Amino acid sequence: DVPLWSEDELRYIPEAGFSKLNVSLTKATLDEIVDNSFSNPYLIQSICSLICEKQSIFESLETHKTINIEVEELHDIFHELRTTNSLMEDIERGKTTKGNKRKKFFLKASNEEIDTYGLIMRALGKLASRNRIDIADLVKEIHGMVINNNGEPRRSDVVGTLNRMVDIAKKSNARDPAISVDRNTVIMYDPFFSFDVRWRY
Repeated sequence: DVPLWSEDELRYIPEAGFSKLNVSLTKATLDEIVDNSFSNPYLIQSICSLICEKQSIFESLETHKTINIEVEELHDIFHELRTTNSLMEDIERGKTTKGNKRKKFFLKASNEEIDTYGLIMRALGKLASRNRIDIADLVKEIHGMVINNNGEPRRSDVVGTLNRMVDIAKKSNARDPAISVDRNTVIMYDPFFSFDVRWRY
């Protein structure tokens, strides 16, 4: 575990590292990298490493090179970098319950049919830049994602599912679960979990 790094401290990693390689990144590329590091130096190192691999930069270049990576390409890199975190699969699978099957909802973007676990994960991904998310904002995000929701899933259904997700996270790490709920707030302090949630889809 490391404390959260400031933006200037994070920016130093790619600036110093790429300088050693005789490479410069555009400000837009640097900003996007820093924004997706979730204040964690290990994440920013991993992002920079994968950029080098994609750009075939394995040693210092003889001639200086400035790299401008399009946002879409950077997003592909982030998506590829996300860890195959088994906790994600466990949470999306949800807790086994007896009785009625889980209700499914159609997504506006893809017409895909998913349950409340999947909806919450996607909504958290949209809001993952915050490590404390108001449940009202989460519910609003979910309702904006589904077709003809008629107010469903209800806030109580979302909260109930969130609490089951927290139970699953506690099984993985009882002392410091990746996700927790405190009254009306969802808390995600694990930068790797937040990164994976943001780029899972």
